[in-house]
Amino acid sequence: MLHRMTMRVVPALTLAVTEADFRRRKRVVMAVPGLVAFALYRGLKAAAWHEDIIVLLCASGLFSSLVALAAYAYGRERPFVDVLREDDLRTQAWVALRIGFLYAVQLSLMVLALLKVATYDYHDHPDGPAMMALIIASMSVARDAFEIGHVRLLQQQGRPLVTLPDGKALWTLVTGRADLWAERVAVTTVAVGLVYLALTVMMPAATTDLGELIVIGVLAGAACTLAFYLIADGAISFLAGVPDPPVWVRVLVTAGTAGILSLYGYYLGRSRWQEETLHAAIPASLLRCPFLSNILASKKA
Repeated sequence: MLHRMTMRVVPALTLAVTEADFRRRKRVVMAVPGLVAFALYRGLKAAAWHEDIIVLLCASGLFSSLVALAAYAYGRERPFVDVLREDDLRTQAWVALRIGFLYAVQLSLMVLALLKVATYDYHDHPDGPAMMALIIASMSVARDAFEIGHVRLLQQQGRPLVTLPDGKALWTLVTGRADLWAERVAVTTVAVGLVYLALTVMMPAATTDLGELIVIGVLAGAACTLAFYLIADGAISFLAGVPDPPVWVRVLVTAGTAGILSLYGYYLGRSRWQEETLHAAIPASLLRCPFLSNILASKKA
């Protein structure tokens, strides 16, 4: 989900994907996979496969992988075959597996976990949650892959983009500059974990699904944090088969969610600072140079 946060926090990327004409095209791109996903759900339901969580998640991931590749090519405004020929295997694998398969599985688990909190449990009523998981996941994947393809197109056309939503800069930051983030992330993780543990002792209602969701939202104050928690809760409930995990598991999930989001927050703040510093230091005429923009885009952290 880092790519989604990056697209909404870094100003240059946000402006690129919120233009009126682009948003109209994006709505069409999202609608088509949603309709196909409904047909896929009907096929799974006819064979009663939608009741198997593994089959459901695999179907969602595989279908969304194809959707991601097609939407990415459409965002690049190139034929699908040409994009496969031009891009290296690593980029294609990242789009298909990370933006397609893995992201769709995460979103499906998030939808199922959210419906469980709303007392519409997949275990008791598989039809509705399975349908929503397939449709929402495929539409979200189509939206994000289309945006990423559009960003790649703008980069090729010479648009100056310091940060790209591919996670490479984060990996460089994590592996090469631990002195910048490790202490902050560790303090945040431990602090949030201890606060949640104290709340569970003083307020037992905080250990319920809805109570925990509220606590996470208050502690973190961000929709993405709730999404990360719901993904973890969905994995524990539906993949691990533990619908009511013990307190220590909830503490680990809460602290881990806070740690991941604090790292992402630091990375996104640093990316935005780099962009603002660059635009303040380099004239716009130079930023329009394709050669210079390619050099800037290769910088990671």
